Amino acid sequence: ETPFQMSVGGPFWVPPPMPKEDSDSDDDAAWREREKVRQKERERMRAERYQFATGAQLEKAREKDRAKTSSKGGGRSTLSDAEYDDFSDALRSLTESRELIKMAMGKALDFADASEEVVDLLCESLLVDATPINVKIARLYLLSDILHNSSAPVRNASSYRMHIQKSLPKIFEH
Repeated sequence: ETPFQMSVGGPFWVPPPMPKEDSDSDDDAAWREREKVRQKERERMRAERYQFATGAQLEKAREKDRAKTSSKGGGRSTLSDAEYDDFSDALRSLTESRELIKMAMGKALDFADASEEVVDLLCESLLVDATPINVKIARLYLLSDILHNSSAPVRNASSYRMHIQKSLPKIFEH
């Protein structure tokens, strides 16, 4: 820990103090303990990931889950009053702002189980004659975003495609 010069006429440098032997063994023990915990976590995650050996087993498990949710009434196809009001409010307050369109599209994906009702609501809002053109354009942007995101990995999001396809002629003939 004596200061020394790295170059002739240069500044003096004082090296940092060397750790004592005891602190090394404490650090090693703590590191080993952390590694054991990490290894156990990796093994647990690996066991969960490879719970099913084949795709057929995975598909069978998914079918069982679907049967459980449909028997519990989880397969709803209509919006609750609060959800209906929430989405209606989002449509009424919609402007050409990307943020508002993104929020409304997120709500639409959240309500994908009731995609038919969401599309009907959106279609009806586009068919109102008194609606200003900029609001209609914003709603078309929303429709486009929902259609684009119908391939998202969200349960029942793909059903939007079929319902939008049915409504498009009515919307564009108007």
